Amino acid sequence: MNDQFTICNKCMKQISQANTMMHQLYCERNTQTCETCGQQFDITQEEEHIQSVHLPNTCKYCFQYIKNFNIHTCAQQPHNCEYCQKQYLFNQIEEHKKKCGQLQYKCKYCEQMILNKMKVEHTKKCQIAILGHIEFICKYCGESLISNQLLIEHESICQFKPFECPYCYFYIEEIDKDEHLYYCGSRTDQCSFCKMKVILSQKVEHQLDCIRKCLMAKCNIKKQENVDKVQLSKQYDEFEEDYEAYMQQVEDQDNENYQDQ
Repeated sequence: MNDQFTICNKCMKQISQANTMMHQLYCERNTQTCETCGQQFDITQEEEHIQSVHLPNTCKYCFQYIKNFNIHTCAQQPHNCEYCQKQYLFNQIEEHKKKCGQLQYKCKYCEQMILNKMKVEHTKKCQIAILGHIEFICKYCGESLISNQLLIEHESICQFKPFECPYCYFYIEEIDKDEHLYYCGSRTDQCSFCKMKVILSQKVEHQLDCIRKCLMAKCNIKKQENVDKVQLSKQYDEFEEDYEAYMQQVEDQDNENYQDQ
């Protein structure tokens, strides 16, 4: 005979109906809702919960837990200006682009002064009018190629292609990578959580460990609260038993006194 199954309304897992009561008693005492992500987990598996849910979903720029990276816009993430290719933080990039787009550059084809924000459209028109075809120019080194496919292949390996530093998260040219990594990784910065000074090359790992310790501490507090509740309940039961025994003694004594009269 096949087992009948039901869904536990606490942990939302499928369980056998034959074990429903036993499971719910265990679940009520041991299932906890995470204050950070809202997911429920067994308090005996908090380490696994942090490793599997929190750390992979922690933003590497602001170190916050993110439920959906597709809609997360981090104020600490650097962005490239589409006109000058310089980098600015998210809360600075729009103001910069407004000013940068109004700056002028000299077109190398027609030698007219053109606004930065009109550069792409103007350059294509100039190339067709003067050269008779569109040039595909590498945005990193300025080399001209004969097709868009060759441009894509070239830009993927261009030695001037920006490289994202894993320590400061700003982009640097590939040819300067080794020197920058050596310098940048040896600097110190303050941990956002424990305020300790740590070497930048170890900061990401250190801060993720800080997050893990913080979450573990919260889990331990919750676990202790559950233990305290169980102990209080046990003490209450013992007190109730002692009280009932005492009242029974009082009643028996009253009955004896009544009979003696």
